[in-house]
Amino acid sequence: MSECRLTATLPIPPSTNHLYDRTMRGVYLKDTVRRWRTDAAQRLDRLERWPAGLTCAAWSLDYVLCCDRRRDLDNAAKALIDLIAAYLGINDDCLTDLSAHKRVTPRSRQRIEVTVTLHL
Repeated sequence: MSECRLTATLPIPPSTNHLYDRTMRGVYLKDTVRRWRTDAAQRLDRLERWPAGLTCAAWSLDYVLCCDRRRDLDNAAKALIDLIAAYLGINDDCLTDLSAHKRVTPRSRQRIEVTVTLHL
């Protein structure tokens, strides 16, 4: 089995507690989430592209949340999984490993360091 890796530094996503607006017409992603997805996808676009036609049997995500103490480590996971799966055109149900770490950093240096491994 071969592997392909992607490493990126992304902005911290909004908390999962604040992803959606509920109205009488339905549930919608908040504008802050849309802006984060656009910004994060643009940063991924600047990286070396995956070879065309990859078929992923499984994938894993390792991330380091560099933030203040108040941010929950697990709140970033779902937003990152959805973003990366959509960006790469793979199913998030093939995610086999998830590793998360938290480093306390000054507010001005907050970020997420992400490594995605495709198991081909």
